[in-house]
Amino acid sequence: MMYEKFSFSPLLHQRYNMFMKSKTFPIITIACVMSLLVSCAVPGFRMEYVNEAEEFLSMNEEPHLYDTVPVVLPHIVTDKAGFESEAEKVAVFTSASIPQTFEIIDADTGRRAFSGVVKTKRNPGNGSAPLGYGYFTELTIPGNYYIKCAGLGESYPFVITDDLIRDIVPDALDVLDMVREKRITVKARDTKGAEVEKILQGGWITDENGTQDVTVAAETMMTLLTAYELFPMSFEEFTNDAGDIRILDQLYHQSVWMLSLQDETSGGVYRSLYTVNDNVSVTYNLGPVDNTASAAFAAVMAKFSYIYKDVDAEYASICLKAADMAWKYLEKEKAVSSSSPDSSVLASAAAELYRASGLQTYYTYANDLLPSNLDIEADHWNLYSSVTYMLTRKAVSVAKCQSLMKTLMKSGEVISQAARDDSFMVSTIDGDDSFESLLWNMVILSTSNYVLTNDEYASVIKNHEHYFRGRNFSSEDYIYDKDEYKLKDLRSNAAYIYMLAQILSGDYFVAPSDSDY
Repeated sequence: MMYEKFSFSPLLHQRYNMFMKSKTFPIITIACVMSLLVSCAVPGFRMEYVNEAEEFLSMNEEPHLYDTVPVVLPHIVTDKAGFESEAEKVAVFTSASIPQTFEIIDADTGRRAFSGVVKTKRNPGNGSAPLGYGYFTELTIPGNYYIKCAGLGESYPFVITDDLIRDIVPDALDVLDMVREKRITVKARDTKGAEVEKILQGGWITDENGTQDVTVAAETMMTLLTAYELFPMSFEEFTNDAGDIRILDQLYHQSVWMLSLQDETSGGVYRSLYTVNDNVSVTYNLGPVDNTASAAFAAVMAKFSYIYKDVDAEYASICLKAADMAWKYLEKEKAVSSSSPDSSVLASAAAELYRASGLQTYYTYANDLLPSNLDIEADHWNLYSSVTYMLTRKAVSVAKCQSLMKTLMKSGEVISQAARDDSFMVSTIDGDDSFESLLWNMVILSTSNYVLTNDEYASVIKNHEHYFRGRNFSSEDYIYDKDEYKLKDLRSNAAYIYMLAQILSGDYFVAPSDSDY
């Protein structure tokens, strides 16, 4: 392995972490390893301390070895997974002293595969400290590599391959299977107070307590359904043993669970299934019928019916009727209003029901509930209702379509501009560089890029993928922990699948010929 020839490297840091996690490893050995890390300059890394006020090691009888665990961060950061063969490839150098050149080393042979010049610019997001950028896009030969730089040591290893993004999708889809609950029987009360018994199967567990929340599940479904609608070819190769497209099969099972949460008499939808543990046994309970859950149900079931009609028209019709029934429940409850706290979910439901059914009533509701200037950054449902309204082939308001399009394009440009200004080429807006915010920005930008294909947008999206995989200040991989896919939050995982689908869609894009016009 390439790091073995260097005394102080990421491998040593990984071993140190392994030692720290081991309960049986002798404490004196931990102290020796930590002492070694502190006393020696580690090429390519900087030391940061959790508590700088205390000395790391002392001669006290009871040294506080765990109070100041060092964090070893590299000066050369790049995507720890790697790069697609034909993609743009950039490494970032974060040292106070930026080198002039860098080398790419073939990890298998130890030979230099590429050399380049480091371009330096000021870091607008972190004071006046300069950052360096090393471009090696010309290196396209698949293989295992690492970056070497005088005075900074080495980067973590990475690969160049033709199928990097494609290999992630199955792991992301696996999450949807892993969080599906087994078949269970629950008791609840309907809207008239009568006790009912329901058999539930296949619902996604939405939190660490075993809850299956309808609104969370519906938003997850809406994200995945929209991703499939916009980028269907990105999913076609990912099939199950029966040959079915995996994402559609997973959404089908979730729709069956959704149907079981609808009260058959009123059309309202139960809020959630939750567990109660009295330290003797675990019981399953259904939350009450809920307006927000009913609106989210109506939106996602109408959209599913539209997407699924070519697979199974009869089942799609059942789903559409269930969505219509949920809406009629909301009308009866006088819950349909632009002033409702659920107005964005209601607008999404109205838009989906209009497109799927063609009923004029839903068109009127959609126009009333959809304001011309939507906030698609803060409210995810607003993005989905905008997309559906703009894609609807039935008669819609041209002025409203133009307004929604303008909002989407403006948001895309704000995100793109933020990425241009950012040191790591990601869309930090108003100082918010949280994983969730950056990920949602990529859903917006992926949608913008679908509406108006833009090479810059595609590049920004790929740069975010590199950021998520380690090309960031702390060199953290947000997606994998070693070889284990760790993005288990349903909504975040769905948003990431959306982003991956957009990236993969570039493999299927064919420029129109003159005969197409």
